[in-house]
Amino acid sequence: MLEGPVLLFEVLSPVSQLMWIKQDTVDIYYPGEKKLFRIISRDTLPTRNTSVSHMFNLDFEYQLHAAGFKVTKSENKGDTLLLHWNNPEVRASTEIVTGSIGEDFVLYRTSGRGWSLEVKLWDYRNIDGKRYPHFMRSKLKKGKLTRIEELRLKEVEVDVALPSYLADFKIPKDAEVKIVEW
Repeated sequence: MLEGPVLLFEVLSPVSQLMWIKQDTVDIYYPGEKKLFRIISRDTLPTRNTSVSHMFNLDFEYQLHAAGFKVTKSENKGDTLLLHWNNPEVRASTEIVTGSIGEDFVLYRTSGRGWSLEVKLWDYRNIDGKRYPHFMRSKLKKGKLTRIEELRLKEVEVDVALPSYLADFKIPKDAEVKIVEW
């Protein structure tokens, strides 16, 4: 299960969850429900030498540029550099705003007709010479619905031997599997 570069998260609260981030796949397993969600990305994640902070934001700015978006405006708000992106080839292009403080990616915001999405990452810390965000928050608004998800990293460890229950873990054969290509 853990071949090649893998980022592993074990979540104990509010629900038990194991999450593996691999080069082009994210597996999220809920042991209590025996359900696995596999998200397969068309764009692969950065290589092992990339900082985990760049893996968390999936290098949004590179992907925006690759998708034809161009920076139409930049502005400084305090210590944050905001970039406004639009795709000139799409007549009704959605504006996307990204924000950075130095090397730390801190904001991704976009919206469309009747919906908006905002992702914030902060509380970066140096661990093993790399920068890690310890708090991530996404806020999706669609109509009257607002969904907020927060991820707080309590203990980040790198290059450690995994406990055998994680290193040897296999998804049970009777688990319900849902695969999404993204």
